[in-house]
Amino acid sequence: MTLPRLLGCHVGIALLPRGFYVDWLPPVHSCDVSVTHHVLPRRFHVDWLRAVLRSPVGPSGVPGAGQFNIPGPYALANRIITGWADAGGNTQANPHQQQGQRGRHAWSGEGFPQVVISNSGTFKYTLMRLWDPAAESEEDGGMSKSKLLVWGDTRASYHMDVVQKAKALAVQYGLKVTPLGGGRIRHDPERRTIEVYGYSAAFGPAPHEVSAALLHRWYPLYDKENITVSYEGY
Repeated sequence: MTLPRLLGCHVGIALLPRGFYVDWLPPVHSCDVSVTHHVLPRRFHVDWLRAVLRSPVGPSGVPGAGQFNIPGPYALANRIITGWADAGGNTQANPHQQQGQRGRHAWSGEGFPQVVISNSGTFKYTLMRLWDPAAESEEDGGMSKSKLLVWGDTRASYHMDVVQKAKALAVQYGLKVTPLGGGRIRHDPERRTIEVYGYSAAFGPAPHEVSAALLHRWYPLYDKENITVSYEGY
């Protein structure tokens, strides 16, 4: 979908299942839809976009959002993007279908932070599965009521410290957390790079490719090739 010229720049938006692309032409500095880097098009996942839109302090309250912005509430692009986010990334459902889908699929884990890592430095991280014990006891299959987490903290001396922190929060949601493996993350926000490597002595190595994919989802302004994976080191 290509929109008319908007505040000094051409904006293009492509709505996709669970994600959307934003593309525009210079001058970037005069456009309300803006980022600090000019490398585009770039894909934004619906979960990340929802976090940005719901943040009480705007994009600055969402790690990895940088100076991301969207046009004001009266702009067509705003209505397209926010409506798409409210629909959960569904580009086909009508408003009545969207309301029904939200009612059927909503669960407490939707608001649980999926990626939580330190703003900079090298630190231990753990890949975990967040799951709903009540849903998994149902015959219709509770496996859908789960999601993967990537958490890491410079203050964590052990991988178990990261797990315990996630478990403490999960209890408040009525959910449980299971560690799937770990490693280390080296995060350089100035260079916009994230290195995922190593292993956990307690949980073994995480499938770092999975962790990297989740990190890219929540740090969409980082170039994908700048989020790297290695199983070397500790």
